[in-house]
Amino acid sequence: MRALSHLAARGRVPGLLRAAVAIAAFVAPVAVSAQPPSAIPAAGPAAIGRPPAGVYLIHAIDVGTGLSLFVEGHDFALLYDAGSNDDSALGRADRVLAYLHKVRPDLTTIDHLILSHPHEDHDAMMEDVLQAYSVRNVWDSGAVNDTCAYRAFLDAIIAEPGVVYHDALTSGGHRDQPMKARSCRGSKRAAATLHIPQGPRIGTTAVPLGAGAQMTFLWA
Repeated sequence: MRALSHLAARGRVPGLLRAAVAIAAFVAPVAVSAQPPSAIPAAGPAAIGRPPAGVYLIHAIDVGTGLSLFVEGHDFALLYDAGSNDDSALGRADRVLAYLHKVRPDLTTIDHLILSHPHEDHDAMMEDVLQAYSVRNVWDSGAVNDTCAYRAFLDAIIAEPGVVYHDALTSGGHRDQPMKARSCRGSKRAAATLHIPQGPRIGTTAVPLGAGAQMTFLWA
C-alpha cells in the first residue's frame, strides 16, 4: 500500500512551502517500512547509522518553540525546517545539529533541505545546517522575510559549493534579493543585494528521494 506522510500542517500561511513524502510502505509509529513490524529497528536519541534498505525513519526533533523534521532512508537524508524561537546556541550546540550528530554521527550529506517559510521558528538554524553538512538541494518557497536568520540562510546557500537552489518563482539564472542594513548577533550588516544561483523551479512533479520514496511539493 502507499503511505502519504504530510510534513507540514495544511494551514493557509502566505508563501508556505508544504511537502509530502510518499513511500510505498505502511506507517509505523516511528519507522516507515516495507518490512514486517518485527523487522523495524527502534529509533530514538541513541540510534546510530543509516537505516537498512526498505526502512524509512521520521524524526521530530525537539527544538522548543519551532519545527524541524529529519527524514531518512538507506539512500537519502532530508531535513524539513530547522528553526526555534528559544534556541540561541550556534553551530554544533544548537538543538538540530546536536540531535543529528547524536543519531547520525556518520552523516556528512543532506540531500534535500526544505524551508517551509522564512520565520525564525522555521529557519533560525538553517545557516548552521548548511555550514555543517554538504547540502545538495535547497527548496524554498521564495517568500521573503528580511530578518537576520533568513539573510544568513541565503548567504550560506551562496557559500555552499555545488548546492542547487530551487524556489517556486523562477528557473535558471540568478535571484537578486535586496536585504536591508541591520544588526545581527552584535554585528552590523550593510544593505546588500544577494545574488543566488537558481536551479529548476519547484513544480508539482514528484521528486525522487531514493528507492521506494519520493516527495511532492504543495503550497498555498
